[in-house]
Amino acid sequence: PLRQATRPATAASTTTNVPTAIHRDRDGLVWGGRSVIADSSGSSAARIAAHLFGLGLLGFTTFLLLNSLVQAQEVKRDTIVGGICVYLLIGLCFTLVYHLLIDISPDAFASGGEAFAAEAHDSSSLSARLLYFSLITLTTVGYGDITPHGELAQMLSASEAIIGQLVAGLAH
Repeated sequence: PLRQATRPATAASTTTNVPTAIHRDRDGLVWGGRSVIADSSGSSAARIAAHLFGLGLLGFTTFLLLNSLVQAQEVKRDTIVGGICVYLLIGLCFTLVYHLLIDISPDAFASGGEAFAAEAHDSSSLSARLLYFSLITLTTVGYGDITPHGELAQMLSASEAIIGQLVAGLAH
């Protein structure tokens, strides 16, 4: 059951005593009303498990939606809205992939020459910056303010850019 709780400040979080409706298990997983997320102060294994779980759900949803769009006989307003949703869901999936990469290798991304993960003040700031990077990469705008470092981060970013162009090309 959900209960009202407060979370004290930790080294990974700058907020103090934020009221939340949560139940925290022994592994650091935070169980909320509709989602399972890893608390920024939880263990690395718990964060990785939560990101994998979220990626699985988002990936499956994206696949089902894309499959229904490909099988559509005619283009209607719902088909166009579905295409936009698929495009944005792909960006969210890559955001979780980048979260996993940072959990494994904190210096996978840099901003202004500094390790990206070290620059983020809290987990929501990190999530917002990774979502920004993902959507900028998906659209191939690429401002260059956040850069991937290492072969895996570079290949994932390049793959996202290619997928973004392919999905946009399917609309034609």
